[in-house]
Amino acid sequence: MFKNRKTLVRGILAMIGTTIGAGIFGVPAMMEKSGILAGSIIFWIVAGVMLVTQLLFVEVIAHVKDRHRFPGYVGQIIGLWARRIGVVTLTAGLIGAIFAYIILGGEFLWLIASGLGFNTSLLVWQLLFWAFGSFIVTLALGKVAKIESRLTWVLIALIALMVALAIPKAQTQLFVIQHWSTSFAVLGVFVFALFGASVIPEVFDITRRRIDWTRRAVFVGSFVSALLTWLFGVFVYAAISNGPTTELSSMTLIFHSAFWWILPAVGFLAVVTSYIMSAFDLQIMYRFDLNQKKYVGLLIALVFPLLLLFIAPRNFIVTLETVGSFFTTTNALLIVVAAYLVMRREKKGKKKNFWWRNVAPTVAAALFVITIIQHAYELITH
Repeated sequence: MFKNRKTLVRGILAMIGTTIGAGIFGVPAMMEKSGILAGSIIFWIVAGVMLVTQLLFVEVIAHVKDRHRFPGYVGQIIGLWARRIGVVTLTAGLIGAIFAYIILGGEFLWLIASGLGFNTSLLVWQLLFWAFGSFIVTLALGKVAKIESRLTWVLIALIALMVALAIPKAQTQLFVIQHWSTSFAVLGVFVFALFGASVIPEVFDITRRRIDWTRRAVFVGSFVSALLTWLFGVFVYAAISNGPTTELSSMTLIFHSAFWWILPAVGFLAVVTSYIMSAFDLQIMYRFDLNQKKYVGLLIALVFPLLLLFIAPRNFIVTLETVGSFFTTTNALLIVVAAYLVMRREKKGKKKNFWWRNVAPTVAAALFVITIIQHAYELITH
């Protein structure tokens, strides 16, 4: 019993560690853009849809006997064209996500170094973060899983402490300010911040390929991730008295000088755990779904984000919006379509109820299409 519980907890921690990454640090800015009430309503709608989507992915995994990653699973159900799209969008999405982790990871290391009196270029710390993450993801799966699980426990504790310290400083007048006209502009970042489906095949392996345990791990991991992300977004934004919420240095001002290290520590753990699992997911996807050598996916995960560091704008909010609005939503759409087809093909006695089989995929697909259209419109008009 204890061993089973430990296995389930590892699956939950894998979900949390992957989901809570760079996206959580974009949520305060989105709360500022939309207002806390409007932002919270949209956040929990997106959180509910992401939870449904990730549970729908479990339905897909349950109906495919072979071991795959995201593109392989959707390809088995929808067809070869979906597999090809999934390879492109997952690769691009994970490269973009890892790029965001490097941007933020370096900023957190820079904040820690500055607090200790070291004045070094931000780019140097971003390169050091990349080097550290690259070393970690080259370790064996078992070691990676153990490292990631332990870091996630520390991450949860530090986020809880950070929220507890921010609550007393929250400015109550900010809770009544709403910007409904710009509220849909937050969708891309929220989708990015709450999407953890790419790690679900790994959770399936961690939980010994038991679908019931995988469902529990996905449900609990998704809900805990959403709750921590929302609390962080609301109260860190409400506690910032001066400075833009897109600047990490502004977030450090809400804490007493004795606790200056909390935000960089939380941030470093958040992005390094996501970095580990995202790079590893990309590596495993190229092995399982494309039959490539182990080093191919690893090289893509490590080299392309590094190149982006020198050729792309190092703006983490823009990166989150772009990846979340286009690549993450496309992946989510493929999951929804695959799950819908799987449930339609079930025999009469085994068919799911109407709401789960038809309404849930339709609502989820509608949100993802709206997210893509909204961000495309914003890019065209601006």
